This record gives sequence, structure tokens and C-alpha cells, in this order.
Amino acid sequence: MQLSSRTRVLFVDDILDEIQIYMTALEADGASVSACSSSADAKKLIEAGDFDVAVIDANFLPSSKIALLKEQLRATGLEQNVDEEGEGFRLVSWIQQNAPEVGTVVLTAERLTAEDEVTGLSLGADLYLRKGVSQPVFCSSIKSLVRRLFPFRTQFSRFGELRLDLDAATLENSTGHRIRLTEAETILLREVLSKSPKTCTRAQLYRTIFGRDLPSKNDRAVDNIVSRLRKKSSSKLLTELPVETRYGGGYSFSG
Repeated sequence: MQLSSRTRVLFVDDILDEIQIYMTALEADGASVSACSSSADAKKLIEAGDFDVAVIDANFLPSSKIALLKEQLRATGLEQNVDEEGEGFRLVSWIQQNAPEVGTVVLTAERLTAEDEVTGLSLGADLYLRKGVSQPVFCSSIKSLVRRLFPFRTQFSRFGELRLDLDAATLENSTGHRIRLTEAETILLREVLSKSPKTCTRAQLYRTIFGRDLPSKNDRAVDNIVSRLRKKSSSKLLTELPVETRYGGGYSFSG
């Protein structure tokens, strides 16, 4: 399973070279990735942007100390990190208070202790990973977090041979051609897929789509939506819609 192209991940680390492999891996998996090196920049981006997950180095330097550190390193000729207090932990706390919808992943050096992990989780971090973890494990962990935070965004991304993007309300074929879905069409496909392998009755679908009971067993509103979807998928995506009509008055996912 790939991440949706609408999944936006922000990396916050004062040494971006150390996390470049993870950024590249997530981009290859379909995510949109951004990065910054200070908490001040991170807060601005989170306030202005639409990020789903923030991956934060637990002990990156406070922005007010970054310039001073660089000046000191240039003066001494040293090329090493200076261990400072965990600005990352404070950023996690800020996100929980100001942008709780953003998932937070604390990324740490191997030298940090169990107490550091408890600190991060107690501040509201959703996940705790150590630098040096393999790219597949890192990506799998991010995918699991996104699935938990946004279940409909990723769990139902594949619709047979098609790709269903519930956020964007689009259905896309393997060559990248896509069609836009109406609200009723999106809800119907979501329900049929989420209930798979069970059959969704017309009455259930009608109630979910329109918010009221089916007026009569002869009502064809749901049938009309399915018929329209089948035509759009066949003519514009050149792919058969994986929705089967079931005897007794319902529909099920056939992918």
C-alpha cells in the first residue's frame, strides 16, 4: 500500500542530512514531504499548511541557539553536534495544544534513554522511532500511523484495478486517467468497499447517502447512482467498476 499523494509529512531536524534517507523513502512511497530546521519555522508551516504528520528530532536545537552554535563551530573548527535540551519535545507539546489533528513522530538518536521515550509519549507523541531504523520499517510505521489517524484515506485506496481517493473524490485507473465523483457516488463507493465482503442493501445505502429511509422498495435512486458510475468507469477509465448487483436488492465490492 502506498501513501496517498495528499499525505503531507513535515520533517523537523537541525541536521537534515541525517533524515534525508527517510524523506526520500516517503516521497518514493507517494507522500508529499517538506522539511525545516527550527521550531519557529515548523510552527509557521504547520499553522499555514495542511500537514498530516510531523516527524520531529527530539533534541534538535532551539532556533535561537542555531546561529550561535554555527558561529562557535566556525571559530573552533569543530565539526560535531552540541547536546542541548530537547526542543523537539516542546514542539510536540505545542502541536498537541495548537494543531492536535497533526500526528507526531519523535525521532531520536540511539543514545537517548527510556525516560526520553516516556517524556515524548507523555507529551502526546503518537510514535517514537530511533534514527538508524531501516527505511522499510520507518515507512511502514508512518503508514500505520496515517491509517490510524485517517482510516478512510489509505485503507480504501485500492478499488479493484482502480484507485479511489476519498479525500479528492476521484477514481483513477492504472494509466493515471481519473474521473471526479459526486458526493453521492463517493459515499456509495466508500460504503460498498468498507462493508466488503458483505452486501450493502439499497435501504442501507440510501440511508447513508441521503440521510433518510428508503421511501419505497421500488425506489431506484441508488440503482441510478451505480448505473452512472458504471458508465463513467467504462467509458472514461476503460475499466469495469468492481461493484456487483446482488440478488435481493443490494451491491457488493467484487475486486
